[in-house]
Amino acid sequence: MSGNIVTHHLLLLLPQVDKPATFSVNFNGAQGTLKGFVDTPSGARDELFIQEVDNDLNSCRFLPHENGVYYVHLKFNDAHIPNSPFAMLVGKLGADPALVVAQGDGLQSGISGARTQSLPIKHHQ
Repeated sequence: MSGNIVTHHLLLLLPQVDKPATFSVNFNGAQGTLKGFVDTPSGARDELFIQEVDNDLNSCRFLPHENGVYYVHLKFNDAHIPNSPFAMLVGKLGADPALVVAQGDGLQSGISGARTQSLPIKHHQ
């Protein structure tokens, strides 16, 4: 019955390092036990704190200690819920794509199968 389970999190608010990342899980009438853990960007496994808020609703949180993509694993009655594990970006990635431009003839035009050259340039702030 893990197909009934729904996770809710605020994608507009990017979780930050050393601040709790929270989301809720709605059971939608399903009966059972929710368990989970988090894989960190460096490969460590962290605890996921789960607290019952209401009969059908649980609050989940973890404390990220580094920037990057975390993978949240959620199991309901020992079966992964839909989309588990799901990715959650915390903080900033190492590079800002807005600071990179590419130049070169190969980006303006080209001939199929012919070699060309382009040059990525990173702007430093």
